[in-house]
Amino acid sequence: MKVFKFIHIGCQEATLRCLKQREEPLSFAARIQLKIHMLLCKPCLEFARQVEWIQQSISKRSSHEGISFPESKKVTLQNKINESL
Repeated sequence: MKVFKFIHIGCQEATLRCLKQREEPLSFAARIQLKIHMLLCKPCLEFARQVEWIQQSISKRSSHEGISFPESKKVTLQNKINESL
């Protein structure tokens, strides 16, 4: 039972980790917990797929159109996101 408590994470934590892993590597334990959760929770798996699709779409569009996002805007947006978490 203790192993299950260690492995189990909720949907909110899974979605946060899904987003966080795009910016920085997760620890080994966090990756395992996320993978197990994704195996058991289809809505969270679908969320991860949608995030991946959105990121790929943005990358393709910005690379094709030569769009660059100013570094100052990136920092400002990242700070706002971090404050809201």
